[in-house]
Amino acid sequence: MVKNNKLKDGIMSLFIGVVLTLSGMTISLLIAMFQSKDAGKRYGFFKTVYFENREHQNGSISMSLGLTETYIPIFISVMIMTLCVYTFLCIYNMLYEHKKSLEDV
Repeated sequence: MVKNNKLKDGIMSLFIGVVLTLSGMTISLLIAMFQSKDAGKRYGFFKTVYFENREHQNGSISMSLGLTETYIPIFISVMIMTLCVYTFLCIYNMLYEHKKSLEDV
């Protein structure tokens, strides 16, 4: 039963790590979008996402956003978040089991 809980906690930690990283990337992109009114390219989340707006000669504006070719900070962030959440869950489970053992006495 304990191995199944550890596997479940690991998968849940990985999912939460991905969600936290994507949330951080989204917030960083939104900050980059509204950082300046000037046209140009702006980066966010360790230069993994970008936002670019261009003003054309006829007065129209084009915008683009996306991922750069740098993926390593994304993977590192997912691993760090996963490790933190997994550590928290292990400590929580350990304390919960200890509480249950004290109630049984």
